[in-house]
Amino acid sequence: MLKMKATFAIVITLFVSLSAIGANKNLIQKSGNDMTATFIGITDNSEFKFKNGDKEMLFQELGEEVDIDLSEDTYINKKFIITWEEASIDIYDDEGEPTGEKIKVNRILKLKVAK
Repeated sequence: MLKMKATFAIVITLFVSLSAIGANKNLIQKSGNDMTATFIGITDNSEFKFKNGDKEMLFQELGEEVDIDLSEDTYINKKFIITWEEASIDIYDDEGEPTGEKIKVNRILKLKVAK
């Protein structure tokens, strides 16, 4: 009886561990999207505008790992490999206080000039 309980505990522990690994794998896969697109420039709303064929994409934020300064004109009309995510950020009022509302933004996580 004791062996059966120990075996059952080991099986349950393995099942929970493997389930957690699978869940983390799915989260990692869903956190980033990849695309190759041409940088068009910065919009009047300070968004980064990229184009891939007929599709245009606007990004509102750059992640901490991005070390390319898109405000430099040399990057306009250059093709980039972009890893990005959709994020939810807080909205602040004129005094800098959070309003409790959130908006969705597109954030560039990684940016590399395509060859």
